[in-house]
Amino acid sequence: MRSAIIKIAEPILFDRVVRDRIAGYTLYTAAQIADAFIYALPDMIPDLVWEELSERHYRVIMAEEMSWRCESYTDGRWFLTWSVPGYCDTLIQGEWDTAEQAKAAANAHHKAHVMKMLGLEKS
Repeated sequence: MRSAIIKIAEPILFDRVVRDRIAGYTLYTAAQIADAFIYALPDMIPDLVWEELSERHYRVIMAEEMSWRCESYTDGRWFLTWSVPGYCDTLIQGEWDTAEQAKAAANAHHKAHVMKMLGLEKS
C-alpha cells in the first residue's frame, strides 16, 4: 500500500518541484507523504453507525446478512457479539460498564481490522 501511494505522489511532486523551490516551500518526498497519509488513515475510517433496538440492544449492519451487536443483560454489563441468521458469537472478549465504552471498543476493533486488511498499522 505504501508503495502504491508513493507511485501516486511522485508525479504530482515532480510537477511541483520547480515552482515550490522558487516559492521557498519545504519539499517533502513521496515516501514522507505516503507515511503521513498512512498515519492519518485510521482517522479517515468512519465510525460505525449504531441503531438502537432498545435500551439494552444496539446493532450495526456490517453486511447484508451480518451485524454486530452491543447488548446488556440483567447485570448491566455490556457485551459485543456478531450475528448472522441462526448463529451468533462473541465479537470481542470482555465486558464493559456502558454501551458507549463497548461501542468505542467495537469502533477501534473495526478500524484496526480495516488497517490490517490493507496491510497497514498505525504506529
